[in-house]
Amino acid sequence: MNTLKEITYNIAEIVGAETDFATIQRLEEQVLHHRALILRRTMDRSSRIGKEFISTIVIDTEIKDGTNYADFGIPLCVTKQQIPYIVDFKEINGFTYVGSIDKVSAYTRLMCLSDLRFIDSNRYSQKRPFYVYEDNKIYITYFPEKLLIRGVFEDPRKLVGFKDLDDNPTWEESMPLPISADLLQMVVQAVVSSEATMVRFSNKQEVTIESNKNT
Repeated sequence: MNTLKEITYNIAEIVGAETDFATIQRLEEQVLHHRALILRRTMDRSSRIGKEFISTIVIDTEIKDGTNYADFGIPLCVTKQQIPYIVDFKEINGFTYVGSIDKVSAYTRLMCLSDLRFIDSNRYSQKRPFYVYEDNKIYITYFPEKLLIRGVFEDPRKLVGFKDLDDNPTWEESMPLPISADLLQMVVQAVVSSEATMVRFSNKQEVTIESNKNT
């Protein structure tokens, strides 16, 4: 099992900072940063997202502003909670599934709410809703009580408190980080390299300051 804490502490040991709490915190952020960065680069050259990267949440919805939203003339509902940022790719939707909890009806994504202005009301229905991910919420041209969402999230820590279809926690600290073995190796190498560069720069700055004191 490779939890985020375990991965971070292993890197801290490699760079000799296993007792430095501030460095360990920084390394944890770096692990997540490089995970998203490398994953974007990898997926931009691929056409498939591996299941090991995907997390599942079930979320409640509510009707937005009665029957219409922002004069679009289309009835909408919206997720009650904010949804953590996803990793979006150039050619691949970071949401692998948004739709009914019975997995029968997958909704079609639009890029922004203003796109709703161009939708003919005859094009959407209960069987073919559209959704928009904006302001950390999902807006839907349909009214499901609950929404099933699967996707690649930038920071799994933000998923604490969410539940999956079986009412189990989507993510806890004791769970493995959503990452493949090969990408994990790339992330570790990138973080170690970044830390080494930071140390060299810091040492260079210290030498420069000391030299200035002696002149």
